[in-house]
Amino acid sequence: GEGLLVKKGSKYHTLKLPNPAGGEPRAMAWVRAELKTLEEFYFGGTHLCHEFPENRKAQLDSILSYAETLDKPVIWAGDLNFEADSEEYRSIPSYWKEAGSEAGNIQNTYGKPEAGARIDYIWYDSRKFELVEYKVIDVPYSDHYPVWAVLRLKKQTQ
Repeated sequence: GEGLLVKKGSKYHTLKLPNPAGGEPRAMAWVRAELKTLEEFYFGGTHLCHEFPENRKAQLDSILSYAETLDKPVIWAGDLNFEADSEEYRSIPSYWKEAGSEAGNIQNTYGKPEAGARIDYIWYDSRKFELVEYKVIDVPYSDHYPVWAVLRLKKQTQ
């Protein structure tokens, strides 16, 4: 399952993701979070299908379509099970920026640093956010390394 830990959140909900090729059911957890400034944004977390590219593409399309319906800025993240040279990655509209790539840090996030893959990402709407900092945290507790980013909400001009 998916879970989110948020200090000031509301409108928690689950988006069921499609599996046209079958396999394990997938979902995305969403929350509307509040900053100290009382500004709000949506954050989503997921783990996409590891077996079938057609599932990942359908799941990604579902996430992007859903994000377009939200009335606040959006950040989404997770183990997406595709790499930066994949069709799935290339299909994401250009205003969605991936924090690692934008920071110039393409360190592996799965497996061993020298023999793994980069499949864990933080995506943000660059029309609403700007990247301040990004890193991959080297911990021995999992086969995935946590990804961490600081994003700044852009001032919106009327």
